[in-house]
Amino acid sequence: MAKVLKGIAEGFEINIYQHEFDRSELNSEDDFYKLFLDFVVEANDRSEGHPVELSLTDEYGYKLKYKKKNAGDFQKFPDRNRIRLTAYYLYRDACYSFDYIKDKEIVVQYERYRGHQIIDTLSQGKKQIDLELSSTYDSIIHFTGYQYRNNRGHKIESSTDTFYTYYDVDEINDTDALTIRELTNVWDMERENHK
Repeated sequence: MAKVLKGIAEGFEINIYQHEFDRSELNSEDDFYKLFLDFVVEANDRSEGHPVELSLTDEYGYKLKYKKKNAGDFQKFPDRNRIRLTAYYLYRDACYSFDYIKDKEIVVQYERYRGHQIIDTLSQGKKQIDLELSSTYDSIIHFTGYQYRNNRGHKIESSTDTFYTYYDVDEINDTDALTIRELTNVWDMERENHK
């Protein structure tokens, strides 16, 4: 019978929340501003965590050998006439535990996302390895923004890393509301310039 051992995976965790919609749903800058405010609040509860750039060791801290496989991009840029709102937070010092079979090759399949390698799956043969999150430390990157293609098909992206997500629209402070307003102003100008 194969011997099952305990392993530790250390690296980062990225929490991502996205909302995509058709540009025709927006008639004004105010529509976009209201939608963005709601999105910032929703991101707090609806983001999904993904392990990022992990190193694998046995329970005693010795590095495990593994094979890396690139599964491509985590996501494609939105199609023309679609807008994607994105919020993500990168936490450092993420630690996961897992079980693995001794002397059997571990394969780490990852996807690329904004310069990071998000772990898609860990496996040994046909068996997937489950990662159990043990801990994370504070977040080191906060990103909130949007992406779309203009009418010429050029990729347009605006972002800010200056504010956090909120539990309630009423909690959003004046500075962050102004930042969101500036983002929506940029979107409105880009939309007019790229018709």
